[in-house]
Amino acid sequence: EQLPFFYKFLCGSIAGVGGTLLTYPLDVLRVRLAMGGTWVSSVKQGGLTQGLAPTLLGIIPYSGTCWGAKQTMLELFPTFAHRNPNIYESL
Repeated sequence: EQLPFFYKFLCGSIAGVGGTLLTYPLDVLRVRLAMGGTWVSSVKQGGLTQGLAPTLLGIIPYSGTCWGAKQTMLELFPTFAHRNPNIYESL
């Protein structure tokens, strides 16, 4: 039984939000340190989550659509190729 696209989209969106929440502060810190700042000045400058909301608004449709499309294509592959995808085709 195939899942509806909405569930695939929702799973991809949740995974994208989770990954972004874990890595975004480190990415902000990396950029600020590359610009010549220090750890303390980077935290004082406005926190490490500055700009997180617009990033999350962009990652929700992006990761949801990517994951939903990938899973849908994997489910439809046997219909067109008359076989299951191998490991390289499933990536």
